[in-house]
Amino acid sequence: METPSFVEHSKIVNLGSALAMATAEWLAAKAQSGFTESLMSEALLIIPLVEYFTGHGKSTGWNLTGESPELGHGLAKPGDVNIDLVAERGEEKVLLEFKYLKKVGDQRLIKDMVKLAFPKGVNYARLLLVAHSASCQAHGQSKSPLVRAITSADRPAAFQLAKQDSLAKVRSDLDIGHSLTGDEEKHVSRIMSYDPSLADFVVGTVGDCRNAGENVSVFSVSRL
Repeated sequence: METPSFVEHSKIVNLGSALAMATAEWLAAKAQSGFTESLMSEALLIIPLVEYFTGHGKSTGWNLTGESPELGHGLAKPGDVNIDLVAERGEEKVLLEFKYLKKVGDQRLIKDMVKLAFPKGVNYARLLLVAHSASCQAHGQSKSPLVRAITSADRPAAFQLAKQDSLAKVRSDLDIGHSLTGDEEKHVSRIMSYDPSLADFVVGTVGDCRNAGENVSVFSVSRL
């Protein structure tokens, strides 16, 4: 399993927890100021994440890039493996995908995990932040079976990609099944075609914050 060389796992957990808390606090403040679910969009999540890194930037010097084309291989087309936010500081690098769930969409989450697993290299962390709208949580819990399964597991979840009848398939050791269909299957299939060695990765929870009705989780993805 790849281990980011610039940080120990404990530092990735600290970063994931801090990003989850910063995002949850920002969402709670927006809700208090009148932002309803219909006014919120996934793209707005970049605001609290950038504010977190720039708020620490005076002492740590993070450089940020949005929609970064982490292609990894010359065959990959721009847009297929774009990363929502990349934070760099010297040799340190954090790849960050984020989702704001207004409805359960586990296939989109799987696609983001595959995007994060795609680039080769060990000098960076790969994080997926998942924030929930009010309609995508119940009693403080996510309505996403995938999010619930990973956050409730006492270990990182192992995932495996394979091709069956030329279609991308995904399996895991979680107690739930996974499906890839339509555009999400096509996207994952394209990414796999760029690197046939992309097959196994693990996903573990490194941040989980519930604040004032907000629910935000951060997962770390590691390529095997």
